[in-house]
Amino acid sequence: MEYDTISSPIFVVQKAEDDVTVPYTGRMSSRALPAAVEEAQSEFITLNGGETITVEVDVSKGYQLEANSTYEVSLDAFLNFFEGTFDELVKKTHKTKLLSSTNSNSSSGIPLSLAPLTSQVVQIFSQHASKPHLQMGFNPNCNQDIRNRFWALYSPASQNTNNALSYLQRAQCDFHYNLYFGFYQGTNRWATASWHFQNIKRNIDIQSFAITCETTCQQYVVAFVYPNDRSHLIHLCAWLFQQPVDFQGSTLIHELAHFDDVAGTRDHGYGEEAARNLARTNPDMALNNAENHGLFAKIKPYC
Repeated sequence: MEYDTISSPIFVVQKAEDDVTVPYTGRMSSRALPAAVEEAQSEFITLNGGETITVEVDVSKGYQLEANSTYEVSLDAFLNFFEGTFDELVKKTHKTKLLSSTNSNSSSGIPLSLAPLTSQVVQIFSQHASKPHLQMGFNPNCNQDIRNRFWALYSPASQNTNNALSYLQRAQCDFHYNLYFGFYQGTNRWATASWHFQNIKRNIDIQSFAITCETTCQQYVVAFVYPNDRSHLIHLCAWLFQQPVDFQGSTLIHELAHFDDVAGTRDHGYGEEAARNLARTNPDMALNNAENHGLFAKIKPYC
């Protein structure tokens, strides 16, 4: 596993001069579970008491920073805790079993003095933000086999999105809603979930996205997007097509939900149990988690 890259908004970055929070503009990656417990073990680093690990991260690859400015960076990660042996841990993680969770922020920011950004980095950020919406299309790097496989997942993704929206609009029962978005309280969260799926359905129906195929994805990453990319370009990885078809379809919904002008969700947890744990312990975060949207649609909610 790579620890020196940013694939989700795990930091709060504030400009020291005026305390303005810098929005996250880096990639949002969707991940598959390791195929076996042995593979899952490679995803952990064991630290004994008193040991530390230090990793250098280029924050500018995920946050649009200005040259010659000072920023304060603090951790904003959703941490999962487990009690038991290491073998039990990787087995439980393989099943995405979470016993308890909490949000953890560092007590103080880390002052950073940044060197001037290269024009290439600045251009990348502006490029993602300024692209217009595209009609469905494939970049030339996607061969015919990948295109056929994508259309095979597109149909169930479309059907599941239609079903999820119909369930939310009927509002006749809340069992499946509660599983993924928390207990129903008032109309605000329910209305937000419905609005999210209206936007996802519209973009699937009119095929307002494009597909590019990546060959250098991190291990277990199945797809990624840049949330402020108005062209809705979805980057697919080879790992995606090693997963069950229903997982592939939920990934399309997951990725579309990330775009700021669709649902603006982020990644707070992956997998069935992580999603349901969020719904139980933090419904607002569940509603902001892309995984919860993909899995909610995948189960085909009904009354």
